[in-house]
Amino acid sequence: MGKTLLILGITGGLGHACAHAFAARGWRLKALHRAPERAATGVPDLEVDWHRGDALDRRAVRDAARGADLILHGVNPPGYRRWAELAPAMLENSLAAARAEDARLLFPANVYNYTPNPGTPLAEDAPQAPVTRKGRVRQDLEQRLARAAEGGTRVLLVRAGDFFGAPAPASWFENVMVRAGRPLTRVVYPGDFEAGHAWAYLPDLAATFAELAEREAALPRFSRFHFAGHYLPRGVTSASRPDDRTPPSAACPGRRCGCWRRSTPRCGRCWRCATCGGPPWPWTTASWWPCWARNPTHPCPTPWRTR
Repeated sequence: MGKTLLILGITGGLGHACAHAFAARGWRLKALHRAPERAATGVPDLEVDWHRGDALDRRAVRDAARGADLILHGVNPPGYRRWAELAPAMLENSLAAARAEDARLLFPANVYNYTPNPGTPLAEDAPQAPVTRKGRVRQDLEQRLARAAEGGTRVLLVRAGDFFGAPAPASWFENVMVRAGRPLTRVVYPGDFEAGHAWAYLPDLAATFAELAEREAALPRFSRFHFAGHYLPRGVTSASRPDDRTPPSAACPGRRCGCWRRSTPRCGRCWRCATCGGPPWPWTTASWWPCWARNPTHPCPTPWRTR
């Protein structure tokens, strides 16, 4: 095809996967990175036109985008901090470059934008009602994309669940559920055992972006798709739940999350009851901090102690 893709975030899971997916289809690759020499070691098998710069530097993004047909906006604020301040600025830089080059902007969306219990399968036009700060930021980003499309910028948005499939630096799968390079002796589930969860296998998601990009002529100016991926209606089966193997004592609420069984670094911050040995509140991705803060009315009379 001889077309060019600029990747912002090539060292991330999706950026890395898209680099391989698009290269396999004959696309030329460009990438913007603060340290191109280091980033190049992550894709040694690909030919990439490297540009040094930061996604927060509009001029650097604009220069890297010259001649690009597509721009993949696969970046997030460093350390996932200061989203409300940095995420919109990064996206506006990518949109400015896309407008200048008449390129389509590719944007990976997630499920932060919706309520935890929507009740029905989420269609592309389903109402968005985020309940978290990052969810509201993500909703704002998508609204910016929609307004840009109304002004003439072409946008392709694909929404997916949590990533898995190496390499995925920010993936729950690699960082929590299993340990890379070690024999698989257990799988640690990072969430409520009874809650459903959406997952996206990165090579499949990247192939979807590439397939859609090759249908450019048939896509509307603002294209939005939901990637089916893999959905688990329950986190784990009842037979594998810690609660079923180790019933809580009668004095405790019986709502163990299994947090104390995990080996994630932040679990060292969690507290547990000195009577039952278990946390007082179901562990979720939002409850990084001491468990007692999640349920101050825990009925156990025994004082709390740290791990």
